[in-house]
Parts: sequence; structure tokens; C-alpha cells
Amino acid sequence: MPEDKVYGELVGFLGADRPDLQKAAVDATLGVHDHDGLANLIRAGAIGPLCKLSSRPGDIGNDALSALVKLSSTGLSADQACEDLVGCGATNRMTEIALTSPPAATDVEALDAWRKRINFALAVLANITRMEKGAVEFCGRSMPNEAIVTKDEENVESKLKPAKPTLTLLMSRFLLPTLIKPAKNDDGGGEESSTEDTNAHHLEEDENAASKSDDPYQHMAAILMNATTVEQGRKFVMRLQHKK
Repeated sequence: MPEDKVYGELVGFLGADRPDLQKAAVDATLGVHDHDGLANLIRAGAIGPLCKLSSRPGDIGNDALSALVKLSSTGLSADQACEDLVGCGATNRMTEIALTSPPAATDVEALDAWRKRINFALAVLANITRMEKGAVEFCGRSMPNEAIVTKDEENVESKLKPAKPTLTLLMSRFLLPTLIKPAKNDDGGGEESSTEDTNAHHLEEDENAASKSDDPYQHMAAILMNATTVEQGRKFVMRLQHKK
């Protein structure tokens, strides 16, 4: 069977009505690692169905998000994947996922799944906003549509494309006190350990945290940086700097 047809059928299964076929197709998509295979998936139109599946709860939603991160990060076709993501409304969808409220702290399994979900959604947003088109879609644009405008300020204001509150909403969630873990300070009461042992201990902690997506907002810095490529993003950052 021709390779293009294989990937086309795989994308067809992503949009199937049966959940078991969708899950199998998402798993097969995650199993593609070579650049040619990823490019074939993107050309076959995998981004749209995966984007829809990303809103589903449970493992299938998280796996779809993981696949979107891979497709928009890896290989020469990653830019096309980001274009497709913008085209299918992924910016708003990923923002909605990123703003999902966390479950109860006592439900460890649900909390871990939530952290992974937020981490994947923000990673996709970080990839989308690498492009100016994606950053504009994320922040809005405060520039007039016409190159030459009238001197009437009210008329100019009416021609502005509306700004989006996405950065404000994500930053407010990012700074939510309940999601900020206090730093653990060593009171010096125990035995002193060598620098090598201490570094090894911290390294082990970092690796464990990464594997558990312990910091679901680790991609927020990249999103904020990418947002400053457009005027609305720069205005947002300036408000952060000057507001007391």
C-alpha cells in the first residue's frame, strides 16, 4: 500500500466515531518518530482531528496533546503544523485547556494527569506563538487595518482589532498562590553533605519533577517571550513592569 494512503487512513481513524479506533490511531501517531513520517502525518491532515481529540478527558486527550507537541516541535514540517494549528482554532482550545481548574490536592492521580495536560497545552501554545501569525492570534493586534489613518483618534480606535485577554488570564493562573510551592529552606540542623551529594540529590529531584510534569507552567516564559513579538504582548509586559 502506498505510504501516503497509509497515513491518510490513519488520519481517517483519528476522526472515526468509535473511541477505540480513535485511541488506537492516537497511539499509532505517537509511535511515529522519523521526520518523514511526521511530515506525512501533517500533509495528511492529522492536526485538525488531533486538536479536536485534545479536548477529550482522560488518556486520549493527553495523548492527542502529546502528539500535537511532537508534530509542532520536530522536523522541517513543524512550521506547517503550527500553521495548521492556528487554522483549526488551536490557540483558543489550548488556552481553555490551560485555564482548567486543578482537581483536589488529595486526588494525586487526577492532579498528576491535570499537570501533564496543562504542560502539554502550554507547550503547544509556545510552539504556535513562535510564528508572528500565532502570536497575533494569541494576543490580538492593536494596529489599524489601514496604513494611512485619519487624525480623528476615535475613528482610529474603531479600526483597531480587539486585544485578547489570554495573557492576562494565563498570568493570573500562573501566579495563583495555591499553585505556587514554597521553597524548602535548609535550617542546617542535619549533617552537612558534600557538594557532590547535594548536586546529585537536586538532579534526581529535577528529573523526577520533569517526568511528572511537576511544573505545568514551565513553558509560560516561552509564551511570554513569543508574545512580545507583537504590540499587544509588549504592552502587556510594560504594564507588568510599571504597575505597582
